[in-house]
Amino acid sequence: MFSALAVMYLFLGGSGAGAVVVLSSLEFCDAQRHQGQSRRAAVARAGLRGRAGLASTPAASGRSLGLPRNFYARAWPFAFVLLCAGVLCLLCDIGRPDRLLALVSHPSFSALAVGAWALVACLLAAGAFMALSVFEGVDMPLAGVRALSAVGVIAGLLTAAYTGVLLQGMASIVLWQSAFLPAAFVCSSLSCGIACVFASLAFTESRQPLNAFAVRLAGVDSALIVLELAFVGGVVAVGFAEPAARDAAWSLVGGEYRWLFWGGLVGLGLAAPFVLERVSAPERRRTLLLWTACLVLAGGLALRWCMVLAASYDVTQIPSAVYGLAGTLL
Repeated sequence: MFSALAVMYLFLGGSGAGAVVVLSSLEFCDAQRHQGQSRRAAVARAGLRGRAGLASTPAASGRSLGLPRNFYARAWPFAFVLLCAGVLCLLCDIGRPDRLLALVSHPSFSALAVGAWALVACLLAAGAFMALSVFEGVDMPLAGVRALSAVGVIAGLLTAAYTGVLLQGMASIVLWQSAFLPAAFVCSSLSCGIACVFASLAFTESRQPLNAFAVRLAGVDSALIVLELAFVGGVVAVGFAEPAARDAAWSLVGGEYRWLFWGGLVGLGLAAPFVLERVSAPERRRTLLLWTACLVLAGGLALRWCMVLAASYDVTQIPSAVYGLAGTLL
């Protein structure tokens, strides 16, 4: 079925796309931070780093989310590296990079072409915001920031959905012919994107308390975890309802891959971060951000591995089973 490189592309590409969606949404709400950067740079070069001098800049006075600037300088490179690693895995898996270049240079209206272009748009948006965050001193109009943020959100959602549509589009695997699969991948990608934000917050030095922001974001992630669990359950339920996919569904629930499914995906990847987000004390939340991020990302990887591994039990992949199934149906 799929190689390990392909599974890593599904995971890294989806996680990077989810991070672009989350960070672009934050940039849209915090667009005023890109105003007055040239003045801040001039003040810094002059050695005037006093409280009054910095407070008078438009970027500091107009900030709406209260996130420190070094947070974005950590989060955007994280998202960009994830996307680049995903593209590298894809190129290594297909073996011929010219195929991907031909797909981008000669676009056609298909799910494959839309996914490729969305991935390119994700990379461009992440690269632009990373440059603006790492190399300070460049002013950008509010309209430009919000337009770029909108591109990042749309391209990120399309890329996250495409990682699920890519599997659903393979008609030979009955287990994957469920609308719940792309929905589960989108929720997982957004949750992994929030995990990237959590990891960036854990390494962000700031005099401002970030607990309130982390609590709100954890609430969003908890909702995504519940939705992801529901959609994964829908994939398994539809698999049991289809005779051709019943063995594949059973391989996850009670068969060969039950430990990966229940332990890796449901236990560590969904239940554990949900509990950490819901019951941890706010004053300790910052110390648990990194643990929560690691568990969510592990769950995202486990989801992709479970779906790909279970396909080997699909009746369409076992010729003898196909003949037997055809006999029972006739």
